[in-house]
Amino acid sequence: MAQHPKGVWTLPPVLRLGEQDKDKYLAIGESDRMTLKFVKPENSSFSDFKKQNK
Repeated sequence: MAQHPKGVWTLPPVLRLGEQDKDKYLAIGESDRMTLKFVKPENSSFSDFKKQNK
């Protein structure tokens, strides 16, 4: 993290540092990290899932 003080958010398209070292981070390019967020539906249970997927 020493090279990217705000982590992947330092890189484009976010550029968390704004104009500070912008050219440097644009030259590096976008991060290839991706985060998946799974959210369990509120009114669902595993038994409902099993019934739907028989």
